[in-house]
Amino acid sequence: MSILYIAAVCVGLYLTVSFVWMIADIFNGLMSLPNLVALFALIGVVAAETKKYFDLAYHDEYKLNVHFTRGGWNGRMKACRGIGASLPPEKIKEWERAYRYAFPPCARGI
Repeated sequence: MSILYIAAVCVGLYLTVSFVWMIADIFNGLMSLPNLVALFALIGVVAAETKKYFDLAYHDEYKLNVHFTRGGWNGRMKACRGIGASLPPEKIKEWERAYRYAFPPCARGI
């Protein structure tokens, strides 16, 4: 094996720098071929392991009959946006006037 390296050094003395870089680029590209073959060979295993990882271990679902009204949505919007915790009372009243009737009248119990 060391004779091969010595021969490569001796041949490299007579080559141009651009040709040596071109050979290096070609061999770098050729190194990706075994990785691509392994990637395509293992694609089924990777898909199965990914599905197993993201599957739910446990799931509960509750069917609740919740009636949403404009007032209920107003309260939910205030809670989600942190209106009560971040604004002074006069700004809260202003927000109430602006958004209370912004919801369509399709909610039950109006």
